[in-house]
Amino acid sequence: MNKTRNRAILIFVLICLLPVTQANPEAQSSKTWDIKIDYSGEWRALVESDNSDRRGYGPETITTYAASESATVRKLDDNSKELCVELWADGELVDSECTSSAYGEVAVGKGGGTGDPSVPFSDVSGFEFMTAILAMMASVFYLQKKRF
Repeated sequence: MNKTRNRAILIFVLICLLPVTQANPEAQSSKTWDIKIDYSGEWRALVESDNSDRRGYGPETITTYAASESATVRKLDDNSKELCVELWADGELVDSECTSSAYGEVAVGKGGGTGDPSVPFSDVSGFEFMTAILAMMASVFYLQKKRF
């Protein structure tokens, strides 16, 4: 009888957590990012979220959709014109950098390897799944402890 009750509780917990584990964390954590490049010359941009290498001439805005974003933009010519890059997340300015050095380079959105503090844990890919696994493990341990 006790085993049947324990199994019923475990099945109930699994059914309750099923919608959480079936959710697509990537779809829940996507933001709209705009990388605004303001430069009158030739440039090269490395965009982190899609691991792309882009080249352009003149001002341009690159739009991406990801949980976090960063980019490095380099001037491809030898002059003292100013290159400015802004990183926007859902319409809010996150970071901006400028350089007037020949072949200068700027990086926006680089958090020093510590992650983006503006992204809450609940937006991190896989957070819901790990929470469900931990809840399930706690339930199993609790049921095992009550059995003895």
